[in-house]
Amino acid sequence: IYTVPNASFLPKFINVLSKDWQLGWYARYQSGPYLTPPVSPTANFLSSEDIRVPGQPLYTPGVNINDHSTFNAYYTQVLNPNAWAPCPTNSVCASTSVLYKDFRGPRVPSENANIGRHFRVGKEGKYDFYLRGEFINIFNRTLFSTPTPTTPATFTTNPQNAPVKGAGGGTIYTSGFGVFGTAYLTPNTQYANPGRTGTIIARFQF
Repeated sequence: IYTVPNASFLPKFINVLSKDWQLGWYARYQSGPYLTPPVSPTANFLSSEDIRVPGQPLYTPGVNINDHSTFNAYYTQVLNPNAWAPCPTNSVCASTSVLYKDFRGPRVPSENANIGRHFRVGKEGKYDFYLRGEFINIFNRTLFSTPTPTTPATFTTNPQNAPVKGAGGGTIYTSGFGVFGTAYLTPNTQYANPGRTGTIIARFQF
């Protein structure tokens, strides 16, 4: 938090307007969370993952999972089902706990800011009125929560099954491998991060 100080080289009336403002910022940037690879449908003795198909991209060609302008979450299967194949029968494949550093969900940056000011009156600033505005997701980014095999359903399971279109007159994906679906774009759900919000805080000290 930075507080604007009194500047002796400025005229008094300018200091009255400029001093005591407080500017704050909090931001967090990190890589996208790991996605759980699909579980193989092969009935071996122990559960195992599908195997990665060499030369096949993990995401649908042309899709950047961190750039929402490259796909439409309603109509795009963002994960490439051709990148995975069932574990061969009577073979030993990776266990279901193996993750890949290049198989990740979208990044979810956190960017918050605030601005406030002390309004001091009376002798030696005896009375203090403090006004502050807090803003969450200050840039109003569209952020998707971390996909899991159950939110939305089957996001990283069963790539051999075609995604289901059940909304928008049968044009919008509702579930399936690599599909965000309508749940991620519905406001105020556990799947979609909220847009920019603001809170005003006031305090009078005497």
